[in-house]
Amino acid sequence: MHFFIIEDLQNWIRGGPDMGIAYLTAALRQQKAKVSLLSATDVLKHFLKDRELLKIATSNEPDEKTNPVKVACLLKKVQELQKTADLENFIQQRVEAENPDIVGFSLGHSMENPDIIKHIKGVLPKLEILTLAGGASMNSEEQREFALKQLGFKHVVYGEIGNNIGEFFEKMPQEFRGKPVENLDELPLPDFSLYDLDSFFTPSRALPMLTSRGCPWRKCEFCAHHSGYDRYREHSVEYIERMTEHYKNEYKCKYLMLHDESLMPARGLELANAFEGQGVYVYSYAYPRGFTRPILKRMYDSGFRVLVWGVESGCQRVLDLMNKGTKVNEISQILKDSYDERITNVCFVFFGFPGETKEEALKTVDFLEQNKEYIERHSVGKYIHLPGTPIWERGVKVNPKEAAQRYEEISAHVKQNNIQTCKPRFPLIPGSSSMREFLLYQTIQQQTT
Repeated sequence: MHFFIIEDLQNWIRGGPDMGIAYLTAALRQQKAKVSLLSATDVLKHFLKDRELLKIATSNEPDEKTNPVKVACLLKKVQELQKTADLENFIQQRVEAENPDIVGFSLGHSMENPDIIKHIKGVLPKLEILTLAGGASMNSEEQREFALKQLGFKHVVYGEIGNNIGEFFEKMPQEFRGKPVENLDELPLPDFSLYDLDSFFTPSRALPMLTSRGCPWRKCEFCAHHSGYDRYREHSVEYIERMTEHYKNEYKCKYLMLHDESLMPARGLELANAFEGQGVYVYSYAYPRGFTRPILKRMYDSGFRVLVWGVESGCQRVLDLMNKGTKVNEISQILKDSYDERITNVCFVFFGFPGETKEEALKTVDFLEQNKEYIERHSVGKYIHLPGTPIWERGVKVNPKEAAQRYEEISAHVKQNNIQTCKPRFPLIPGSSSMREFLLYQTIQQQTT
């Protein structure tokens, strides 16, 4: 059997390979299947004819990547290409050239892009083979129905697919939900061999790693990330040590980006034990509660260099509405302690959560300004009402324009008043998440030389 994977095509400029595809590749090869891939980087290389801009996006030379003017030109050009490129015909040609038995589309953020969706809807009737939709978006019942009835996919898969792919092949139902793995250590090690690991925006190889499944908190009103998992489970320290050695030996990689949903203090200490003496440098998302300075010191000593904190809001009432489970004062102390232990802090915040007032949104700005000495970067967004979130499931009605308006109001306020909300040691460059990841890894490199 030949399985052809098409990576999510929302972001053509990538900071690294896809974790889910790496696990799926390993599982398919256990089933003795042939596996091939059309990556987002392949698409970029085909359509972007400007060699200088392509060099910025896909080479491992850092100098060009830190030029804001050139990066802005790259972003603008890629945005234009996503609207004008004949992606539909290109996908058809690649599928015909591969001649697979199954084509699997990974659909994540591309489900939010009408241009990408238009191309997928156009090409599916032309593919006279079995087509399958997977990816994070398929955990939503509404998105699965859209994929089947509106886009024309023959099958959709969701949940934990890799370890259940053999069962899917046996039964071939229209909808298939992969059952959770009881013992994560039984999973094969991720397989990144379908990717050119030196063709990403990062200047050095930086690979994703997943040491758990699900979220240990799993209560945030706005979050749907946990919807693909039944419960929280972890790999053992011994498995993580083996996986880390695999990354170093097989892929010559020492920069790790943990994709765990939210790192808790006790798990941070366990991972510190796994990474100790491995010579790796780690970027991870973290839950801002319970982290003490001794814990953060232990994590730094083992290789943690960047922690991305889910701050969300600087207003306690809004955090309580979100059911975030954190306290504003404790978050401030954690940021200071982390900074004092030489860990780079990145903060996620967003505006427009249902019930948030303008005055409460401004408290988030105040929080960032008051803690700017300890914040290297922040990612600021607007609330998006997503299927699968607790607030959605409770039937709360939301006007999406209100969140967008609140975001614009606060952005204008910050700009007009020249408010500094972080203190970066390295130049800020506009761009997608892959751009920010590049800068974070630059931070890692600066701190380890």
